[in-house]
Amino acid sequence: TLGLGLLLLGLVVVLAMGTAAVPLIPAPSRTEEFLSLLLVPLGAGLLLGGPLARPEHRRGAVLLATLIVVPELVLWPPRPPQRVANMDIQGAASAYLRIRNQFAPYQWTIVSPVQQYSEALARGWHEELLDFVRRFSLADAANPHFSLENAHPGAIATPNVFIFVEMVPLGSTAPLSAADLALPLPTVDRASDYLGTDLAAIEARAAEWCLTYLRSHPEQATIYVHSGPLEVFWIRQQ
Repeated sequence: TLGLGLLLLGLVVVLAMGTAAVPLIPAPSRTEEFLSLLLVPLGAGLLLGGPLARPEHRRGAVLLATLIVVPELVLWPPRPPQRVANMDIQGAASAYLRIRNQFAPYQWTIVSPVQQYSEALARGWHEELLDFVRRFSLADAANPHFSLENAHPGAIATPNVFIFVEMVPLGSTAPLSAADLALPLPTVDRASDYLGTDLAAIEARAAEWCLTYLRSHPEQATIYVHSGPLEVFWIRQQ
């Protein structure tokens, strides 16, 4: 009961301090460390200071918990707050919502990295950007008679195709460059395809393909969204 009482008292104090806007002992970014330190000695207190322990051991358990927690809270070097990495490029969500609201279900396909796959479910179709740049060449894009709906294999037959291109790849501050076109494409499908130089290689080829298609198909293609690091190319098909 002593250890359980200390545990409950500690939680009440922490909650009360937050509610009353009283500064917490640890910084907010160290809450996980604080609770971890608190639970370990109090768990020991439950064992050593519980009803099955000898009375002379209970005072020692409380002293042990105090000696562990207090020095750690005071002396543990602070850890800077952890930033959660962005999972999607700026503007992609609003571009998807615009497409969803403007076009009928299943009349469009989004070509993009994996982030838009779950958004397109039950509304439209999704094509992996890596698969797209592997399957369709620059020669295809430059051919004025080429169309995605008649391509073989891997035709994209919806009336509207939207290709999401990160002109500044996610996680980078540098825009795409000609050097990125020389980077090799990833050869194995995995989640890391859309990170670092792999992502730059994919996006550079997608950007070059779309710009080439735009020049050779001026009546069917246009830029649908230009929003900071993102450009969405719209291909209209019969």
